[in-house]
Amino acid sequence: MANGLLGTDFLRCWLSWSILPLSRRSDLMCNYSGNPEDPQRFTKEELSESEVIESAKKIVNPALTDCSKVGLAPYFKRNTQPDVSFP
Repeated sequence: MANGLLGTDFLRCWLSWSILPLSRRSDLMCNYSGNPEDPQRFTKEELSESEVIESAKKIVNPALTDCSKVGLAPYFKRNTQPDVSFP
C-alpha cells in the first residue's frame, strides 16, 4: 500500500481500538479520541500489545504476514495527520 501503510496496520488499529470496521459509528474513525470511553468502541476493555498480535494471527494466516509489524501508525486525535500542501 502507499506511504508505508500495511494491511496489518488496519487490522491492528481495529483490534486495539475495539472498533468494528463495518459497523455504524457516531463519527469518523479519524475522530477517535483514544479514550476507552469513546462511543465508537464496542467494548471498554483495552487489549495489550501481545493480545492484539495474537488476535490478528487468529484472523489472518500468520505464515503470510507478520502481525507484529507496523508500517504506519493510525491517525486519530492524539496522532493527527500532517498538513497537506498543494503545489
